[in-house]
Amino acid sequence: APEGEIQDEAPADHVKFVSGTPTDFFSDFKVKREQTRREEIEYVRTILNQDGIDEVQISQAQDTILAITEAMEKELTVEGLLEAKGFSPVAAVFHPGSANIIVGTESLTDEQVTQIVDIVVREGGIAMEDINIIPYYGQ
Repeated sequence: APEGEIQDEAPADHVKFVSGTPTDFFSDFKVKREQTRREEIEYVRTILNQDGIDEVQISQAQDTILAITEAMEKELTVEGLLEAKGFSPVAAVFHPGSANIIVGTESLTDEQVTQIVDIVVREGGIAMEDINIIPYYGQ
């Protein structure tokens, strides 16, 4: 899509069109995720640096930075724990109230899904029904 155009696809939809090995996908994904988060934080900081910003705007901007930072922390923690359980490669994306977990495999057993859900619920504070697990292995 052209830059700046908003896409309303579910996160899983673009996975099907990624070429290359799963490892490439996961490393590219993590780099892009980190760049996006940095850009979001930088954008909020520019708001904080504007003249005439009021207390409510300052508070909202600080809350936004805190939410982004907390999501990043949860993603790293969950990815580390899932990798320790043998899920590799893996990528986690947290949003307020939901999580997407992409696992580099063709399929997952019920037991594996339960392990993933348990970790995301415990470490991410996300309700079971708000966790989306996406197996991904090439095209």
